[in-house]
Amino acid sequence: PALFASSFDDTIKEGKWLVEFYAPWCGHCKTLAPIWEATAKIVNPTGKAKLAKVDAVAEGSLATKYGVTSFPVVKYFNNGDYLADFEGARTESGIRAYVAKIQKPPVASPLSNADLKKFFNTAEVALMLITGAGDSEDVPERFTSLASKYSLRSECAFAAAGSGSQAAQAALESAKEAGSAVSTFPAMLVFESGSFHISTTDLAKPADYDAFVSEHYLASFTELQHQKNFNALTRAGKKTIITIADPGAPDTKAYFKTMKAVANSDHKGKF
Repeated sequence: PALFASSFDDTIKEGKWLVEFYAPWCGHCKTLAPIWEATAKIVNPTGKAKLAKVDAVAEGSLATKYGVTSFPVVKYFNNGDYLADFEGARTESGIRAYVAKIQKPPVASPLSNADLKKFFNTAEVALMLITGAGDSEDVPERFTSLASKYSLRSECAFAAAGSGSQAAQAALESAKEAGSAVSTFPAMLVFESGSFHISTTDLAKPADYDAFVSEHYLASFTELQHQKNFNALTRAGKKTIITIADPGAPDTKAYFKTMKAVANSDHKGKF
């Protein structure tokens, strides 16, 4: 359906909504239009999510409110709250894959070592919250709120476990082996491609959680893909170093390995 500023908030206040902001004159919008309409006819009746659209020219106040500066852009809302811009292929299968993704719980709950290994395989970057017995219930709630946003902005996964669980102990052991022993909680640990990357226990304030996650939810060195992570990488508030190489050249693999090592050393978290 078409949405309007006068009723926008009331319309999207319940459920999951993917809203396309478009301009009537935009060529890319015209290309997406039939795909969006066809996918909406499939997705909307399921009740899993609603696909809708806003004429960002006619409804300029909405476009301004949600920072729309280019067209088309698709924004995801859950129970009225904006969570993320759609990042994915603008095809029926790409949109349906995103709808499937937003059905999943934002935070996994690994219990065993096997669960942890499976979790690490779900994304390039994995953030894990480990809580202690005396931690407030606000701690996992803050983490879940952040996971709901950041897990949709990149290939990043989130998990939480109590410090006494097998999964937590395995994660802590990995950190210890990497020279970063963690003994106070709550703590957040970051893993890249299954290997320990960095951790923090400096989580006294809610803002500390957001600051740490926003700094580390993107991989230090990863493949740049236009419809997957380009916006997230180039709008992260850091300088972005882009390496361009021939994938078929014999020394490219070794060169990328060196670049990843550099990114994870003295420059960790800075670029």
